[in-house]
Amino acid sequence: VCTLMAALPGLPMVGHGQIEGFREKYGMEYRKAYLDERADDELVGRHERQIFPLLRRRALFSGVKDFLLYDFFLSSGAVDENVIAFSNRHEGERCLVVVHNRFADTAGWVRVSAAYAGEERAGGPRSLQRQDLGQGLGLRNEPGWFVVFRDAVSGLEYIRPASELCANGMFIELHAYQTHVFLDFREMADDAGAHLARLSAYLQGRGVGSMEEAGREMSLQPLHNAWRELCRTDLLQRQLAVLHDRTGSKGEGALWLELEEKIGDLFCRAGGNALATGGSQKIIELLLEDLLVLWTVLCPERGHAQMGADGMPTAKNILQMQFKAKAELERLFLLWLYAQRLTETGSERRADGRSLFAEWLLDGVLVESLRGWGFSESRVDPALRMIRSACGLRTEIRACSTELAKTGGSVAAALGQLVKTMARDDDVQALLQLHRFQNDLFFNRENFHWFCDWLTVQILWEFHRSAKKEAEDRRQPIAEIMEFFNFLPALAAKTGFKLEIFLEKLDQLAAGKE
Repeated sequence: VCTLMAALPGLPMVGHGQIEGFREKYGMEYRKAYLDERADDELVGRHERQIFPLLRRRALFSGVKDFLLYDFFLSSGAVDENVIAFSNRHEGERCLVVVHNRFADTAGWVRVSAAYAGEERAGGPRSLQRQDLGQGLGLRNEPGWFVVFRDAVSGLEYIRPASELCANGMFIELHAYQTHVFLDFREMADDAGAHLARLSAYLQGRGVGSMEEAGREMSLQPLHNAWRELCRTDLLQRQLAVLHDRTGSKGEGALWLELEEKIGDLFCRAGGNALATGGSQKIIELLLEDLLVLWTVLCPERGHAQMGADGMPTAKNILQMQFKAKAELERLFLLWLYAQRLTETGSERRADGRSLFAEWLLDGVLVESLRGWGFSESRVDPALRMIRSACGLRTEIRACSTELAKTGGSVAAALGQLVKTMARDDDVQALLQLHRFQNDLFFNRENFHWFCDWLTVQILWEFHRSAKKEAEDRRQPIAEIMEFFNFLPALAAKTGFKLEIFLEKLDQLAAGKE
């Protein structure tokens, strides 16, 4: 109702307390309010988002010269009288307002206006006339022209062929009491490559936050589809079955050939012609090598697992235990391997691999994969943050691993510095649900435990990969590393999960004072 008041011609009359949600109503003759009421902040906020922007554009809504009221036609041909639809124009600006005034769902077409008395020529006789939506909005009825407009209520943008709006009108689905206020109509001519036509076909009528981003998403569909093919759920199940089985298992050869084909397709899409220079081909080989190394970790061993020369567990032993105890961590690690190598595509070396997440819109397809791989909705965002942070801070994690391998190096100092560096990262802070209460910054206990497990796996993976390459001639303080990460949750609990105090305790731990 308030939207109608703000968008219809005439003078909007806002009653006392209407915006604040007061129950007491009184006129100017009242000297004071008799009820002590508090404003409804949510209702005030909704007025600020949905109503006030319309009131600031009253020039567009207040005139009657170009005002048209429309029938809302159902698929049966009947008119839904519970839907109020009208358009208006002012100095090149256009609007279309649609309000559903019933507790029910409906769908239909805003196609032609209700009949009104108009003159066929100036000073001539008046007769009943109708205008289609294209005429009411003053659109070009020409092939190759498209209309982009925005819904002021949802903030989404839409694109339609101008000829379709003129010929058929606009199809709209409405839920109970739903409102649309379409503004900022822009007519655009398509280019020789038919970009707008392809974008309109790609969106199929759905709204998007930004047409520019939707265009990028459309151009990235070959890359995204190649990722979806590689991360199909059935392919994951086959991968895990082979990775957990001994060499020579049934279907092993066919799986590796299929993986190589799909990985090659993905990196070809990502690198364009980079394969010709050998850049992407090198990354493909590294990813396949990663999968083979992971296979050596996950596949069952005959007899007892081999320990290190000093009789202590190796990085491989601990990785096996971590993945066996936490199947979700195993799936997350496999997905990270794909994402990590993908961000290394191309000849340009990036300090932060996450730059490609934004450039290639990878977050959306990663979320799809996480859901398809069985991650619960509450786990999807933390899992995405862990993948992003591990890709973005790869240099720091590898440097820490190198420092730990040095003879005489302090494990607590190296790992403490890495945790402090990661704690300043935006993705890690989002993962830990960093929030301020009074004067302190707190982090989430459950997500911190998951973060510790994830960082443990990352460090141990670096040790295991280097051991495979360097014949295990590097120092591997695995016991000290595990002791550190096992102690971190207790240290966090001791600080009350207050970030600043926790970081101070890390410094003391590194100095041997804790």
